[in-house]
Amino acid sequence: MAVSFTFYVTSVAALGKVAQALAPFLQADDCLSLSGDLGAGKTTFTAALVRALGLADSVTSPSFNLLHEYSEPCKAGQALVPAVYHFDTYRLENSANFIASALDDYFGQALCIIEWGDLISDILPPSTIFLRFTYADSDTCTEIINTRRLLEIVIPSTLWQQRQERGQNLVKLSEELKAKRREI
Repeated sequence: MAVSFTFYVTSVAALGKVAQALAPFLQADDCLSLSGDLGAGKTTFTAALVRALGLADSVTSPSFNLLHEYSEPCKAGQALVPAVYHFDTYRLENSANFIASALDDYFGQALCIIEWGDLISDILPPSTIFLRFTYADSDTCTEIINTRRLLEIVIPSTLWQQRQERGQNLVKLSEELKAKRREI
């Protein structure tokens, strides 16, 4: 059974807190699948996570390039992972096109963050961590400043069992918010 965490976020800073809590759990060969509507916060979260991992690269959506690589550390030797591959599968539409583009060759070579990962879920590694961004309110406003988002993180149980100690930041943030009965 998978381990899941749910966060209600109301700002870019709140996404940053979740990214900071997730970063120590990750390692260089992990794969993250991000899904959610346009404007739900996938690229914004990726930017926060890349910073939390200690990389200084400027993060932009790889919608037209399909793949961006981030590998410039903020300080020499201080990055938690050596590189991040950031994919956007929206224009590829399915796993056959992803494979035809040889993008699956990147799996296991660095931390892979895949926006619209649900479009290629049938070829993702079994240990993939899933992040789902949804609007917590009935509207679909793309202004993160004005709209609450629900961010659910689902970690495979085998991965959680191997790294449970490294996931304590997620547990702590989740419990803190539940105790205060509030959103971030």
